[in-house]
Amino acid sequence: MPIRLGVVGLSKNRGWAASNLIPPIFASPLSDSFTLTALIGSSPASAAASADHFSELAKREVKAYHGSTEAISADPDVDVVVVSVKVTEHVDAVMPAIKAGKNVFVEWPLGKNLAEARTIAQAARERGVRTMVGLQGWQGPPYVKARESDLLGTGKIGRVISTSWNGMYICNCYPMVRRVVLNICLGGTYLDILIAHALSAMTFVLGKLHRVSATTVSGFPEIRVASSFTAVNGKTLPNDLPDQWALTGIFTSGALFSASWLSLGASLAPGQPALAWEIVGTQGKIRVEATRPATAHGPCVHPPDTVFLNGERVDFEEENVAQTTTGRAWEAFASGVKGSYPTFEDAVQLHQLVEAIKKSDVEGRAVDVNEI
Repeated sequence: MPIRLGVVGLSKNRGWAASNLIPPIFASPLSDSFTLTALIGSSPASAAASADHFSELAKREVKAYHGSTEAISADPDVDVVVVSVKVTEHVDAVMPAIKAGKNVFVEWPLGKNLAEARTIAQAARERGVRTMVGLQGWQGPPYVKARESDLLGTGKIGRVISTSWNGMYICNCYPMVRRVVLNICLGGTYLDILIAHALSAMTFVLGKLHRVSATTVSGFPEIRVASSFTAVNGKTLPNDLPDQWALTGIFTSGALFSASWLSLGASLAPGQPALAWEIVGTQGKIRVEATRPATAHGPCVHPPDTVFLNGERVDFEEENVAQTTTGRAWEAFASGVKGSYPTFEDAVQLHQLVEAIKKSDVEGRAVDVNEI
């Protein structure tokens, strides 16, 4: 029997759920594993219109709810409650589902801070429900390939001694983004979302970071904020948050870690990769490259283009599931294989790392991640 999804925040008009998260389940082979049975909209009219729209795609009736998530959580035709709304609404949305004993998916960030994430994860752990968080970078083929035994595990590069991530993104700091990125208390900053996605991919491949140190500056004093990423005009507001990040640290394995995210404010130079990630071992090196600027900070959507092992390009096949990381994430969840998809416990660890980075930036010192 397919896993039946009830989605909080699914609209026919816009949003991550409608554009990336849910469409893969309507295509084979995921259509055999999942079905959409219910959704929550922002109003009765919006929910009804969205339900009609997605009923056609799902080839079955999709129930329309609005308001609190208690009703959709109590629906016997819903197996998994999917939360894809603003991070400030995550706790209120997911807690009724956990209380009802439903398995749950929540987009990253899990909570607007570490304390909130721990509260959600503890509730899910005590209730014994299955969880997944939207860190789809885990399913990017290059990251999977870099983690596979034929590259790291069998010692083709020897023992990993260091890694460096150099990402460049093109923007006037935060162009065309919602106001939430301006408020560090709301959990929606560039670090909380975009850099965290990149850190998730790195630690998925190489393991946990033990200690981290951060240096940041604000290179662009103003930012444009608009209603969407495609809006042409936007209001210019002061920027008080960093847009240039440099991190160093040590993995629990003892390997050295360094990473940077630099806003250019202009186009990349010809031939310049937007991302260059190197994993250096005692006997060789893995290099991961990307040409799309979004990959430097958005591996959940745009995986890197190429992987090199000791200077030679490594071929990897694009998996099925509509060629999307979100589709591969659903496939991993359906398989139930532990460690193949990120859980709330993994999300808490990432929140802990993000908080350690913030603490280091404020206090100007290296921070042990375990002290957070």
